[in-house]
Amino acid sequence: MVEKDYALSSISIEILRLLWDLADQTRLVPTLLKCGLAKRVIGWLAQSAMLTDESRKPLISIVHNIARHDDGVDELNKHGAIDVIETMDSRILVISMTLAFLSSPEQLKRDKKGMNAVLNQLLQLVMDSAKSDQYRYDGFHVSEPLEVLVKMFVVEERTLDYVLCHAETEPTSDMSSTVHLFISLLFSFSNALKGTDRLEQFTLVALLNILWSISFQPNYAQELAKDEKLIEIIQKFAENDKDQDIIEQYKPRSMESIKQATNGILHNVNRNYRNDVKPNQQETVLNASVVNPVECVNNKPSIMISYSHDNNTFCSKILNLLTTRNDNFDIWIDRTHCQGANDLWEMIANGIESACVIVCLLSTQYFESKSCRQEFIYANDSLKKKIVHVLLDNFEPKGWLGK
Repeated sequence: MVEKDYALSSISIEILRLLWDLADQTRLVPTLLKCGLAKRVIGWLAQSAMLTDESRKPLISIVHNIARHDDGVDELNKHGAIDVIETMDSRILVISMTLAFLSSPEQLKRDKKGMNAVLNQLLQLVMDSAKSDQYRYDGFHVSEPLEVLVKMFVVEERTLDYVLCHAETEPTSDMSSTVHLFISLLFSFSNALKGTDRLEQFTLVALLNILWSISFQPNYAQELAKDEKLIEIIQKFAENDKDQDIIEQYKPRSMESIKQATNGILHNVNRNYRNDVKPNQQETVLNASVVNPVECVNNKPSIMISYSHDNNTFCSKILNLLTTRNDNFDIWIDRTHCQGANDLWEMIANGIESACVIVCLLSTQYFESKSCRQEFIYANDSLKKKIVHVLLDNFEPKGWLGK
């Protein structure tokens, strides 16, 4: 065992604390990356085995803050951050949270026992932070564990099930209490858009994304649907077109906008216009698509392209190829049909309903997108549309795509 007995000088500690504070401002991370901080801090961390815990804390905290930005994750992983951090004690929360940010969902799934311990810690931190007037506990703001949970809930249903039903916390929690923990936090931050506090606004976005992930599971969606106050608040967010202009800050890839999240939740709990206002119209569309999925009512059939915007380049190639035959069919794609749309999901749902065939460009990015998941489920499960799968980069359908 290496004895840890070397302490950095007070000046060195103060400099590191300054970098720690700067990296805590997520919007500054790209600037810090341009200065080479990611490479340097991983180098320092790799040589820190003999430092005292107090001297190492600023180093891992800087890495943690950098990893909260997607560009930071990419840069840290270029320099072997995961290998360096895995040599450290993963029972320390900031270390396990950093590994969660740096790892892909597939990497996280490989260590189920270790992941369960992390999930226990994250939910406990949310619970403890929720009791504080400042929503902070042990140096963390509640938004920090929420941000990790957003990422971990994206594709792995087992992770969501574990947090809601099996997590080990004090006091003990169950599905109902955990769902209502997230709901009560949403109530607490529901006025965030009326102010200018970026941290509160970020927390609101994270909570809505978590509730969206929860709503994809029918048994959990019922728990959300029973809360009329929750549905009322979500409907107000979905109907408010001005709120989106207020949030001008960084949002990680795993999070989607308030508008997308709220429309997604309402759709999943059967409380949007397609379920409440136009049931007969939806039934007509559904029956038409089941009886004759290839031919459309129109003389000229429509093909819709469903894709992740991370795959724009490949999508453009598919679009150009299909355009050469547009005398035989129409092409529906969001980039030409959703410009300036106030309700993006309504436009996309209309595109799905009018299409004879859905061409889905399946990739890791598609799999990890809640918006893509909503499109696919609506087309495949609800409307029984004919779907043509195009697999990108040797992607193998799994999880909700592999059902």
